[in-house]
Amino acid sequence: IGAEAQKANIAVSIHAPYYINSANLEKLENNIAYLMDAARAVKLMGGGRVVFHPGSPSRMKRDAALQTSLETVALARKRLDDAGYADILLCPETMGRPSQLGTLDEIIALYHDRGALFDAMNADSGNATGVDNVLAQIYKYAKK
Repeated sequence: IGAEAQKANIAVSIHAPYYINSANLEKLENNIAYLMDAARAVKLMGGGRVVFHPGSPSRMKRDAALQTSLETVALARKRLDDAGYADILLCPETMGRPSQLGTLDEIIALYHDRGALFDAMNADSGNATGVDNVLAQIYKYAKK
């Protein structure tokens, strides 16, 4: 797959399982394992990005859930780096549903905190009003 994608100048990414919930500490090891498995798979295919949805706050307060998600992503990043996958980007993606983590601001916080790229955001989701809004939000955070 990777060789054919490279011939066609196509960047390969993979979407990690939808049941990841980076805000759920009870499933921390499972969530990191899913991200690790996705990183292995995308690297075998010559890709460099693992896209994932952050999950749901469930019964947690939203700000606490986001903090837990930030910590989970940081731990996953460390484990990926330690395992030789420093070149694989973790790309949280907007959800488009208010009950889920993944508003535009939450995704930017996940990216901003990790210094990653902003290329996995879905500008057509219910959390953004198009590309102009996404770019304005990114600019706001980039100035911090």
